[in-house]
Formats: sequence, C-alpha cells, structure tokens
Amino acid sequence: MAYESTEEPGRKFQNIQHGKTFDRVRKEEKSSKKSKPKEKASEEHEQDIHESVAEHGPVHKIEMHSHHEDGHVHHSEHHDAQTAHEHVDGAMGHMEPEGDEAEAMPMAGAGGMPPGM
Repeated sequence: MAYESTEEPGRKFQNIQHGKTFDRVRKEEKSSKKSKPKEKASEEHEQDIHESVAEHGPVHKIEMHSHHEDGHVHHSEHHDAQTAHEHVDGAMGHMEPEGDEAEAMPMAGAGGMPPGM
C-alpha cells in the first residue's frame, strides 16, 4: 500500500513511515519560512562604500530603484557616476546647477565617484 504525501500531492511513497517523515519535514520547513521575517537592508547591515571599494574594488555599474508616490518603482542602471547623479537629480526634482554652482561641483575622484560618496 503506497502513502500519498499531504504536503506534496501526487508524490507517493512505498514506505508509509518515509512518507510521513517527508510530510512532517516539509510542514516544518513551510512554517519556519512563514515565521521568519524577511530581512530588509538596514543601516546595521550596510557596509560603508569606502570599505566596500577597499574590499571588492571599484564599482563597475550602479543599479537604482526609484520609488514614486503612486507606488511605481522605476529601475535603472548606470555605468558612471555622472549619469547616476543626473538620474537622481531628475528623479528628485532637483535643478541642474548653473554658472558658479556648476564649477563648484566636486569632480569624480578615483573609482569614478565624487569625493565623499
């Protein structure tokens, strides 16, 4: 007599005890996944960009996710600091600096990132 799994319908076991053990383990796995809160990126888990560059080398692309008031999420990818900054300024509604302000903007340093980034 075959045992059919209650956790995975259609899966059959010749050994009833193996089937029951399978179901128990699957049920425990499902309940432990539900009870664990999903980890969100937080300041305590984030690594300082300078430490990250020192450990892993310079960034070769920047992926951005812009969250809008209506819930829309815009995804973009940038391969240099200038276009990433332009994207952020446009997304946040900032104006492009003009005249003396543009000249005072910090230039990209080592790794293509402006100082302090």
